[in-house]
Amino acid sequence: MDDPDDVFWFLQVTDSHVGADPWYGTQGADNLDWLLGDAVSAVLPEFVVLTGDIVDGSNELGIPAWQYQGEWDDYRGVVDGWGADLTFWHDVCGNHDTYTDPGASYYVANSVMGSTLGTWHETWVHAFPHGDYLFVGLNTADTSGSLPGLDSVGLPQDELDHLEQALIDHSDAKLAFLFTHHPLSYLDFGGSELTTLLADHGVSVWANGHVHDHTEVFVDHTLHFNLDSLGKADSDNLALFAVDHDGVAARATTVGEWPLVLTTAPLDATLGAAHPYAYPVSLNQPANPVRALVFDPQPILDVAFEVDGGTDYPMTEVAPSVWQGEWDCTGLSEGFHEITVWALTLSGTGSHTIQVEVAITECDDGADNDGDGAVDHPDDTHCWSPSDDSEGEGGPGDDDDATGDDDTTGDDASTGDH
Repeated sequence: MDDPDDVFWFLQVTDSHVGADPWYGTQGADNLDWLLGDAVSAVLPEFVVLTGDIVDGSNELGIPAWQYQGEWDDYRGVVDGWGADLTFWHDVCGNHDTYTDPGASYYVANSVMGSTLGTWHETWVHAFPHGDYLFVGLNTADTSGSLPGLDSVGLPQDELDHLEQALIDHSDAKLAFLFTHHPLSYLDFGGSELTTLLADHGVSVWANGHVHDHTEVFVDHTLHFNLDSLGKADSDNLALFAVDHDGVAARATTVGEWPLVLTTAPLDATLGAAHPYAYPVSLNQPANPVRALVFDPQPILDVAFEVDGGTDYPMTEVAPSVWQGEWDCTGLSEGFHEITVWALTLSGTGSHTIQVEVAITECDDGADNDGDGAVDHPDDTHCWSPSDDSEGEGGPGDDDDATGDDDTTGDDASTGDH
């Protein structure tokens, strides 16, 4: 889509481990301070999510086993110093935040979410002129007061019920996102029930941490996005997510590196190894939009893109931090091609490369593929653009033309949508 207004973005970090052992010093608190200061002022995200292990529970002794008020005080000193409250800052509970603390009393008393809501799960909605978007944070940590190694992590029924009710209450949301500390493979219980909910309600992203590694993969059309540690890692410890006309773009980057570039349109076919919602771009179109977010605390001097390492094409800032250019597909071969967006700023050079399929699409092939008497976009109203590869469907990713509701969270098996 050419319109650049239907774009928003947010940040995720995880595993800050404030108060960690001497090998990491004050990295967790320092990176939190950088995030809420330099990063937020440059990126201006809708919100930031910290997905657990807020504190280390070791009191700099290297053996996490207890809760220490001093660690929580250091954490709140950074957060409160930047005036971050629950309207902007969402801190999910992790296992280090509950060790040897029945009822997770330290988390409830000291986290932004816990001290505001008195609990460890949250639902929030961001409303835009083009629709509402649902976000849910759940607790996967053991709240029984167990010691490390003896804790059992997962999703008890009340957490699953909270998620399901949120998805039902906001079934008209355009997209839904989930945040927890533990990824699927680390859950001792509740994992199968959770994945069923994600699939039944079309949840777009499940973002988490805990592993201190960065991985991303689609499971049943949900992007499982695991981020590296803010307090105990030197790379892939900051995630930028964007929604561009309901297409999700995401990348992990490294704290302190500028400029930060994320290509949001077309969709990256390699996101999560194989992006199930990535669409082919029509081979017959001479003017297709390439859109990217570019952030830097220093002035941005130039932004351009190239296809398959060829000629640079200029991009223009069409909205704050949103840059756009046009690429001509008519001379390309069918198949996958690389688009790289480059940004030159006073901080240096940054880039982001995606893969895009170019093909002759049903909505731009000169044929009446669905037999309704209308040929191609814009005459065939089932075609959302020339890049739509199914004339008989109502929108990107739809399975049928009866409901056209693939962009809602209220889908179920009765509609045939996912």
